[in-house]
Amino acid sequence: MDLDRNGVVDLDEYSKFVLQLTEVLTDSEFDASIHKVLGARHLSLCTSRQDKFRFLFHELDPERTGRVSMDELVSVAQRIDPEATLWKIKASLEFLGSSDTHTVDVGQFVAGLDKLTQGVEGEDKVDALITHMLEGRRVGCTELMDDLSGHGSPKLLLLVDVRGAEEVAVSSIQGSVHVPAVLDSSAALGWRLGSLDPIHAWLRAKQESQPGQVPRVVAYCNTGLRSSAVAAWLSKQLRLPVRSLTGGSINYYNQGGRVRDAEGREVQAMHPGSPELRAYVTRPNNFKLQA
Repeated sequence: MDLDRNGVVDLDEYSKFVLQLTEVLTDSEFDASIHKVLGARHLSLCTSRQDKFRFLFHELDPERTGRVSMDELVSVAQRIDPEATLWKIKASLEFLGSSDTHTVDVGQFVAGLDKLTQGVEGEDKVDALITHMLEGRRVGCTELMDDLSGHGSPKLLLLVDVRGAEEVAVSSIQGSVHVPAVLDSSAALGWRLGSLDPIHAWLRAKQESQPGQVPRVVAYCNTGLRSSAVAAWLSKQLRLPVRSLTGGSINYYNQGGRVRDAEGREVQAMHPGSPELRAYVTRPNNFKLQA
């Protein structure tokens, strides 16, 4: 790196070194790597709306797959612009020439949001909404599986399953506390928990058995759409950081995550949440949702 061997690396030498080191990376891979290094500080360094949307994409893709679900794009678009209908969003993707109706890459995500928010004025509003959406930060499925298997750092883990009763009856992640999410227009992101009683009961019990430990709280639904909104709401109620499981229970199951039925038996079954999402469950599934 110190090309002139004077004991000091100047900007030109550093830039050449980084370019050589990263020349095998695509632009999106390089962008994701830079984001990983900078972390949350990256938002303050974004100089354009497109950069902010790119930042948001990488926050929603902690597994570095290079794609996020269509649900994520729809959720973000509707929070930034409440008038962004599902039809309008799909039309914008047709404009981008996207043939994949389930996921989008970083270019499609940024271009789609840019087109959809052309009429939204004020970067402060965009900044505030992005920050608000990320209050309930994501936890990757691999990270959660490590925690559940005991391979991760020891943590007091509270898993909050915000799906409906019909979904939970098929399977859930072991140890979850079930509290269904409910729509509420007064909640900042449109969703909240129907009750906090099960959460408080769990916290009281753990405080008695493991006093002084602060729990790590992770919420999940089927795709992450409801749980990301609930996570932001719940963090304010508990005054604790609350994270949302990336891709929800479907992504967790697809990646080999273990689930159990209501009797506690390990099963190979996952309720997709709706007929439209059946195709998202790519792992063999013994549960068959009727159309």
